[in-house]
Amino acid sequence: MTPHGGELMGIWRGVNAPEGACVHVEVDVADAVAWHTIERTAPGTPVLATHADGVTTVRGRLVDLSTDGVLVLDLSPGIILIDTTGRPPPLRRDQFLELVVTAIALHPTGY
Repeated sequence: MTPHGGELMGIWRGVNAPEGACVHVEVDVADAVAWHTIERTAPGTPVLATHADGVTTVRGRLVDLSTDGVLVLDLSPGIILIDTTGRPPPLRRDQFLELVVTAIALHPTGY
């Protein structure tokens, strides 16, 4: 899988690993992310990439923040839902946010 910014590595949650295949997936961030670790960034290219040290960078455009703390980022293409903890800073729709996560899972969507 080669999303924006490089190779994505995560735990496959489907029946069979699609070695060499191109598949549609839902990306699941394993743990809730604390707001003090989420940075507001200048507009730019969305990123979802795993680095050599095993952490994954997520940068996307803010679509929504639900009342229960679920952050919705547009990665163009696709969106990612991230559970958050703590109190969010003042935000505006279409603002770019960037965070680092240590564990993700990939679920096949069936498309």
